[in-house]
Amino acid sequence: MSGARPADGDATTTTTTTTITTITITTDEPEGPGRLPSPSLPPDTAVGPHPPESFLRFRLSDLGLLDGDLDDDDDDDDDDDDGNTEHEELYRGQQPAGTQDDGGNDAPSDRPSIDATEDGATVNDAASVFSIDDASVAGGRPPSLWSLETSDYENGFQQRHGRTYHPIEEYILPNDTTEQFRLDIQHLLWLATWDGRLCMCPKNESASRVLDVGTGTGVWAMAYADEHHEAIVTGVDISPIQPQAVAPNCFFEIYNVEGNWPWRTPHDFIFIRHMNTAFADWSETIEKAFRSLEPGGYIELQDNTFPIMSHEGALPPNSAIAKWSSMLMESTRILGRPCDEPSRFRRLLEDAGFEAVVEIKRVWPIGPWAAGRRHVMTGALCQDTSIAGLEPSTLRLFTTVFGWTVEETKDFCREVEAEIRGQRLHAYFN
Repeated sequence: MSGARPADGDATTTTTTTTITTITITTDEPEGPGRLPSPSLPPDTAVGPHPPESFLRFRLSDLGLLDGDLDDDDDDDDDDDDGNTEHEELYRGQQPAGTQDDGGNDAPSDRPSIDATEDGATVNDAASVFSIDDASVAGGRPPSLWSLETSDYENGFQQRHGRTYHPIEEYILPNDTTEQFRLDIQHLLWLATWDGRLCMCPKNESASRVLDVGTGTGVWAMAYADEHHEAIVTGVDISPIQPQAVAPNCFFEIYNVEGNWPWRTPHDFIFIRHMNTAFADWSETIEKAFRSLEPGGYIELQDNTFPIMSHEGALPPNSAIAKWSSMLMESTRILGRPCDEPSRFRRLLEDAGFEAVVEIKRVWPIGPWAAGRRHVMTGALCQDTSIAGLEPSTLRLFTTVFGWTVEETKDFCREVEAEIRGQRLHAYFN
């Protein structure tokens, strides 16, 4: 393992400006009292028939989109244009700003298991999974990619309500195998959203040094490293749930990026996806990313925001989904990590000094209720990931912030899940 972390002054390279693109799913301005438009589901979008329940269960090999095979002959919505065409139009004529600096299938998984189990398996021996860094160094890791401290794990993982959580109290989702599977399905949802592309900025074509902040299971970092052998891809996360058997140009580091960033050599691409309740101060995180990019580098943010909306307008105020959406916004705000921060991404990026900000908007139907193969695909995946993350996130928030009992929270989650499965409200995420 490498030596001590670099001093704060050596950790980053300061840049004055840089070119960036942000892909963020956010809310448009109202088009009249109390009504928000749907960025990609126009008013005349048909509501499709509900497919059988078996349709909602996917394996990696079942998704034609992974082979670039998600063409919709029957879907003429604006968001179904060819991804490459859209990319070319968005970035036509743009060049990175030159600046100066100051100096799946049921195959066995090799991810470390940290599940809370009834047979007494420990979740506290975090040191046993940190051979990721040792293996990387032994394999010839460049010295500029620093191994990171693991002091956050001294007290082990927390077991609550039958799930395993990271010891950082503010992080609301678990990190056990069930959650890891949900994160991989969520990755498929993003692929379906972007026509199989891993990112929408020009770094989809090539990059040199890539940082994936909040890598989770590492699925995006591994996919990017596999597509781009020329790039060194580093995924960083607070939980050691990444595989050890990865491509030689892919590395994982365990670190809390809310502290000082330790990377000495700047990156040309920083990727941050679905981290909307992970940071207490998004402006600080974005500023750190700015300082960690080389001149002309790119950052890409992909996220959804709240409140949840309905295709017919605002959700009925007495619906369980509307109450959950409102209470989630309130509880995360009280916790100091509001879930609607992605709606401010553009301004935060511009305030940090980023230039040429590109924003692309999509919606995610919560359930396969919208017509068209693409909407059915994203809706089914969104429904599955939403239901899988509903109870563990709500339990951690509502019992802590509102003082609800476990049973009260579970009963409420069952009401929300019933409405999601019923699809009568035609709800969607921005």
